[in-house]
Amino acid sequence: MTPGQMLLMGFSGLFTRLENDFSDMLDAISAVQLPDVWKKVDRVKEAGAIRVYIIRILIFYLIFIFLQSDTHKHRSDFLHTGK
Repeated sequence: MTPGQMLLMGFSGLFTRLENDFSDMLDAISAVQLPDVWKKVDRVKEAGAIRVYIIRILIFYLIFIFLQSDTHKHRSDFLHTGK
């Protein structure tokens, strides 16, 4: 057996063991019973994370509407003429 083949077999064995251990870990995690209170905390965290993106989208739309409105056009004329 060449050194390259030995190295390949060694890595193959390591990755096979890693795959088996990872599968065992996923099985153990899925078997854990979580309290209902923890699920509520997760929902609050998710809502907090989403809030930032929603606020950014709302600000974008407000600016877009402001730029499209007639009021903005009059204000820009006012600023450019100095009246």
